[in-house]
Amino acid sequence: MQKKLILILAASSLLLQSCANCKHHSKSQLIEAHGFAQVIARPDTATFSFTIRQEDKEIANAQQQMAEKSQKTIVSLKEKGIAENDIKTTSYNTYPKYEYIKEVCDKKSCIPAKQVLSGYEAVESFSITVRDLKKANEILNSVTQSGVTEIGNLTFFIDDLTKARADAKIKAIANAKDDAQLVSESLGIKLDKIVAFRENNHSSHFIDLPFFKSSMARLASAENVASTSPSVESGEQKVSSQVTITYRIKEEDKK
Repeated sequence: MQKKLILILAASSLLLQSCANCKHHSKSQLIEAHGFAQVIARPDTATFSFTIRQEDKEIANAQQQMAEKSQKTIVSLKEKGIAENDIKTTSYNTYPKYEYIKEVCDKKSCIPAKQVLSGYEAVESFSITVRDLKKANEILNSVTQSGVTEIGNLTFFIDDLTKARADAKIKAIANAKDDAQLVSESLGIKLDKIVAFRENNHSSHFIDLPFFKSSMARLASAENVASTSPSVESGEQKVSSQVTITYRIKEEDKK
């Protein structure tokens, strides 16, 4: 996993409370500390999709030509290090294409407007997972050079958030403990054992949205396919943790 830039935003509040009605801590006083921390990490995985279309008067020809383009693109992706399991067909369709013929009239009569079958369009869409972001630009460029003009849905994420969440939790706990110690010293009390721990749900979101700089219009231009090199930025993802630690106050220190 790439090296993470750690940003800790601390927030705490403490509460002295009576626990006369508690089952296990009757007539004791507790102090509750809240800790919060955020870990900022760069994504290590990306996904994008592309679509291949092919038209022909015969449905079999449209399907065959599209299959050849798809195969060419897939071979190019594999040569760039994309594993077979990270190439997924998301849709495959064939549609009839119609030509609209306008109404034609002469002095005697009119031939009404009508739709005439002009051919067929075969369409196949793929979803690609990129696990080496250093090759993201190169991979996108190889797709455009294969003749693909419809590319989109570029998304960045951290494949496994386990370590980032653990880092955030550890720092949130340390933050809560530090604040509990600081306040207990200020109040002139001493902390006893921890009697309760609660962790709120983890959250994660991007703080710098990824940007796909090459527009679809430029990619669709045949004269730019070979020269246009897509440029992408993965941004950063923020993972946070919030915890609550409850301590018992030592009996002899109560006033």
